Amino acid sequence: MSQPTVFGPSAAVTMTNLALYGDSYVLTPLEFANQVNQATPNVYAFANQLAAPFVNSPMTTQAYVNIVLTNLGVNAEPLNSAVVAYMNSVGRANWGTVTLQLGQILSNLTGDATYGAAANAWNAMVSENFASGRAPLQCLAATLP
Repeated sequence: MSQPTVFGPSAAVTMTNLALYGDSYVLTPLEFANQVNQATPNVYAFANQLAAPFVNSPMTTQAYVNIVLTNLGVNAEPLNSAVVAYMNSVGRANWGTVTLQLGQILSNLTGDATYGAAANAWNAMVSENFASGRAPLQCLAATLP
């Protein structure tokens, strides 16, 4: 099983970027350090800030959830519908918070019969992304409608 190896603001930055943009984008070490500094006082406020381009776009909740759950490796029913309903209940301003929470929850489900394989893959991707200094950011235009 692949347990989480990145913690605190570094984990929040890595998980939120991966959930929003997938694993094919790169931050420079300075960009990553700046994001960690932004996340340090409040990781959920940071996650909301990082998700702001999606929140402020005409993107539907369904489209946003499809991106996030696909990047987490768990885009299937009934989870998709449940997350859409939850995102709608908390409001667009909190999409980033929920995105980070989904990454955090998934990282702890390594032994789960349903989500264990995805959780192990997620933890491995977070660890590899952090260790290699990669974190997504640069192709926002490619994911926004």
